[in-house]
Amino acid sequence: MYRLRNLSRLLSQLQLLLPLACLTIRVPPVSASSKPILVVGATGKVGQLVVKQLSLSGQSVRALARDPDSDTAAALASLTGVDVVQGDVLDRAAMESAVTGCSVVISVSGASRKSSLEDLIGVPPPIFRTDLAFDQAHPQQVNYVGLVNTIGAMQGAGVSRIVRLTGLSCSFSAFNPFVMLIGCGLLSMSTAWHSRSENLLRESTLDYTILRPGGLSDDARGTNTLSAASRTLPLAQGRIGRADLAALAIEAACGKGGKRATVACGWAKEGEGADSWAPLLEAIPSDEGPLPLEPYRLAVGLLLGGVLGVTLFVEATFAKVLFG
Repeated sequence: MYRLRNLSRLLSQLQLLLPLACLTIRVPPVSASSKPILVVGATGKVGQLVVKQLSLSGQSVRALARDPDSDTAAALASLTGVDVVQGDVLDRAAMESAVTGCSVVISVSGASRKSSLEDLIGVPPPIFRTDLAFDQAHPQQVNYVGLVNTIGAMQGAGVSRIVRLTGLSCSFSAFNPFVMLIGCGLLSMSTAWHSRSENLLRESTLDYTILRPGGLSDDARGTNTLSAASRTLPLAQGRIGRADLAALAIEAACGKGGKRATVACGWAKEGEGADSWAPLLEAIPSDEGPLPLEPYRLAVGLLLGGVLGVTLFVEATFAKVLFG
């Protein structure tokens, strides 16, 4: 059994390293700090690449994992300069311990919870509530409360630099079909809570960079180039490879550009973008303050009302046909 477990971990480590062998990853130059960089969400797809690229650059890393005994966490721990520590963004004490002694925080964690029928039951329905502590997988907890804890822990430890990953949908209107159906409808108001969490950073004194990618891909960049702009990008430039996104997070954390700024990022066609993130970040202006929040609950309420109206209309039509 012991040998089987070791074999399983070895295979997991090989699986973690395999994408590096298949992709041409341009690891951004990092002036290695004597203090580690804390990566929150280290065992996720983007987080693993952030840890890996930092390790390759010679930077020491503290990788936060809810389960440090998992195969993924063990694979990260095998990398040079990587220390895996147990913690959860919903555990304030654990976050304070994890961030103490670090130079920068790169936060790429996020909720992946799907909406369910239970979200529509209650007065008010959970989908419209602002306190969902009973469901720790909900975006209100992971995306918002988790960042509250992260910010508090950083302030207590005297750490001022953070890179936070949200999403391009935060730049869209609440009445955008994608936001109504996917970002808020299917994904449990994830876009709404990401938007609220962004303003936590804008209202803080932290030196932050908010990254808003569009669709994420495991593909290599190929002939595509890099694209970044303040707050939003055309949908055609919203797709980006996770490896390039990880490189952007590192450049934002260790470079000179993107301070107190919101950066939309993606791939552009050959000749339309840049080959490195540094000049793009340096051209992004700083935010001028918190952004107005979109009326997400109104949009979802109208969507649900429309669905209910159509359902009642169809039922009434069938009843008329069947019973006259």
